[in-house]
Amino acid sequence: MALLKAWPKSSLNLLVFAVMLSESPEPVNLEPLPRWILMGQNFSLRCQVWGGKPRQNLTMALFRGPQELSRQAVSEQGPGKAAEVTFTATASREDHGVNFSCRAELDLRARGLGLYQKSSAPMELHTFALGTPRLIVPKHLEVGKKETVSCEIDKLFPVENAQIHLSLGGRSLSPTVVRGQDMLRATAIVIIAEGEKEGQRELTCNVTLADHDREVQENLTVYKSRRDPVPIVMGVLLALGLAAMAGAIATLCLWQNLRKGSYQPQTLPLQDRTPMETPETGPKGPSPVASA
Repeated sequence: MALLKAWPKSSLNLLVFAVMLSESPEPVNLEPLPRWILMGQNFSLRCQVWGGKPRQNLTMALFRGPQELSRQAVSEQGPGKAAEVTFTATASREDHGVNFSCRAELDLRARGLGLYQKSSAPMELHTFALGTPRLIVPKHLEVGKKETVSCEIDKLFPVENAQIHLSLGGRSLSPTVVRGQDMLRATAIVIIAEGEKEGQRELTCNVTLADHDREVQENLTVYKSRRDPVPIVMGVLLALGLAAMAGAIATLCLWQNLRKGSYQPQTLPLQDRTPMETPETGPKGPSPVASA
């Protein structure tokens, strides 16, 4: 009170008048941000503030963490309306997981008062990048034979938030997933069971990130192996050729032995020979001359 009495009456009246005309800026609101924003895409941050009078002394600033990005003066609004400013920014990799906020500042220092500041609650921004997946698969699948299929995608951020799925003919596969620097790969072993029909099967790769997805498909041909008759014919011809060769070798050896005179056909001794019976002669008996 003593300080107020020491002031000149005119200055005191001006101070009271300035206080009566001023109003601190509160509350300050930052409109909710999209859950995810694609890297390189522009987005808007809209700040609103109630109060903050006189408006010609009110400014709004946008902050990325502790860094001030932009500052704007607030235009005059109708009575009872919130003051509003809009900032435009471009989403980047560095913005992922960073808090954004806006701050209202009412500067009354020229009127002998102070600088009044009020900030909004921070909003966390999430940015992402999502490329196009590609399939690495054979064109044909043989029934009963193991084959490897894989799907890769790069230009992916953040990799840890991405999910990848593989399916063949509408049935989900159980791939092995490898995560790298901005890259994701899924590899699976497929076997077409015996008895399944031949024809086309659709292989699908789906990658999901940040409420977005990318999908690619490719048709594979399932077939059953037919036994090739050529190896069978060749086997038969080979067997026949070996038999003919063995016969030729045996004949050649016999002919050489005959030329050298070393070949002796086996004969029975005379005493071991017995006359053969023939129907015309009958059995041999004693001679008629001997009986006389």
